[in-house]
Amino acid sequence: MDRLLTCECGREHTVSRSQAGQEINCDCGKILPVPTLRALSNLPLAQSAAEGLEKDNQRGSYTGQSNSTGSGWQGWRGPTIAVTSAGLLIATLACGWFLMQRWMINTSYTAESEIEAGNQIFDGYDPNELSETWMAFSKMGLRAKDPPDFHLWNLYAESRIEMAQISGGVAGLFAVLTFLLWVTVKKQPG
Repeated sequence: MDRLLTCECGREHTVSRSQAGQEINCDCGKILPVPTLRALSNLPLAQSAAEGLEKDNQRGSYTGQSNSTGSGWQGWRGPTIAVTSAGLLIATLACGWFLMQRWMINTSYTAESEIEAGNQIFDGYDPNELSETWMAFSKMGLRAKDPPDFHLWNLYAESRIEMAQISGGVAGLFAVLTFLLWVTVKKQPG
């Protein structure tokens, strides 16, 4: 495990077990002896901030302040890409769900096929059954007729297509946002 070795100037250096007994140079010009393995365990453990400072020191860009630029994933970009990616995934799944529902509905049934099916039923009646059916219809009188099931299913299929188009558009929007954010992260220094 890496440990922190502090110079008299206040700068912290991350040292590993492989450096035990050696010397390292501080930016202030002082040469720091790294303790032996036994004494190295008495030093505090290195934190991620100390590791970042060591990387800055190795690059020769030590400023005495923490690295505020960091990678392009820090700050608002990382969470924003995560949110837009989640939105893209959810909208794509919704689009697929609506399309799957649409394709499960048989829309080949039309008014002509409904009339043909009704005619076949009436053709199978004998004259007495046909008379009884006519009497039952005449007792009910004229009233508004409910739309046939095939018509309702066709309307439902159309609504699934509309929902798939809307969720597909939302998925496209999230895809563009995710791509633009990804490109801006890749261009960031660090």
